[in-house]
Amino acid sequence: MADAWARATIGTATVSAVYLSVTNHGDSPDHLVGADAKRAGRTMFHRSVIEDGIMKMRHAGAVEIPAGATVRLEPGGLHVMLTGVSPRLESGERIAVTLRFERAGEMRLSVPVRTSPP
Repeated sequence: MADAWARATIGTATVSAVYLSVTNHGDSPDHLVGADAKRAGRTMFHRSVIEDGIMKMRHAGAVEIPAGATVRLEPGGLHVMLTGVSPRLESGERIAVTLRFERAGEMRLSVPVRTSPP
């Protein structure tokens, strides 16, 4: 895992996102099958897409991480969506996020909260 960060919530919003790069150093593909964040009611993988000139988010399901490859979860693309966030996420704090992989198991991260990409 590299470059992990979560977006600070704005106003009374209860949604946020986590972004990071995931590298599979193994010889076999793996799948990112789930995530949890202690401050979110629900956590899922979403992909931002443009349909009819409008940016929309679609549920992405499990994320394949090919052997020897890096997959970026980033603004405007694939990301970890957080809903039901409480209390609000403030820039400068850190949140606990757990990623679950089909083969590699669980990985716990301490993710910094920011208002914009690092």
